[in-house]
Amino acid sequence: QMCEDYLHNKPDYGKGMMPPIIALFKQVQPWLDEHVDFVYGNELALFSHTLYTAGRCDLIAQIDGKPAILDFKTSTNEKKEEWIENYFLQVTAYAVMFEEMYGIKIEDIHVFICTETGVAQHFKKVPEQFLERTKSVFLEYYQNNSIKSIS
Repeated sequence: QMCEDYLHNKPDYGKGMMPPIIALFKQVQPWLDEHVDFVYGNELALFSHTLYTAGRCDLIAQIDGKPAILDFKTSTNEKKEEWIENYFLQVTAYAVMFEEMYGIKIEDIHVFICTETGVAQHFKKVPEQFLERTKSVFLEYYQNNSIKSIS
């Protein structure tokens, strides 16, 4: 919520937040200031006819001049990249949904993990890297739940 309010230029974006939440936000704030050029939307409701799914994305923005999806995560400790494939699949699904709905191709996907230990982790990928796996995860889900096919 703090990130959303901050990116909407609300002057009281930290009002009422507990100190641990403020500390987590402070990990991401400098990165947002340096890299976010333009915000398409925060907590934007999305849907895909291809994946037959819907969701709300944390941030869709121009990041370093490219249309991108950014998902914020919190964690007690740092995470190894190989542990977070599901995060990349999630943001890839958002990229599919956003392009279907708005006709804007997402070039980069970002996962930002703020940890209670004070370490901020940033992972940047391209959605094409996870597109086939994302589609297969949804197809497998629908096949296991008696839905015949997806595009």
